[in-house]
Amino acid sequence: MIALQIARLIANFSLFLDLADEDLLDPDAAVQTIEILGVNLQAIDPPFLRELVDAFAIIAEEYTGESQQLVRNMASDFFLEETIAADDPVRLAELEALRDADDLHYRELNAAVDDVAPSAPFAEESAYPNEQPTAWQRLRSWPRSRL
Repeated sequence: MIALQIARLIANFSLFLDLADEDLLDPDAAVQTIEILGVNLQAIDPPFLRELVDAFAIIAEEYTGESQQLVRNMASDFFLEETIAADDPVRLAELEALRDADDLHYRELNAAVDDVAPSAPFAEESAYPNEQPTAWQRLRSWPRSRL
């Protein structure tokens, strides 16, 4: 299945952009490249995009740790489900509700972390104070209108 091969290619490229040390890759350039990748993914024909979204879930099992989670979330992070559902207002409303629920859960999780240890980093930030946030972390913190 070509979608699996393309998904692997996109995943490996995205992981490089996201996880590369800033000495190797300028963080701003990485974010800009991820934005361009997202725009190009959203321009893919919806039937093939559906195959690609499904392929990310399949190939995520080939990765471990943070990489596995990043690959599993690629369709969501690039708003690909919304792109596929562009002509279906009911599905778009469902997807928006799911995102709102995820956002609420994320805020509740961070509030719980703050209650336990106010100086602890947020879930999306590194536990190591000298480590820079990844490109995905910076991109996900931007307003959705920029994507």
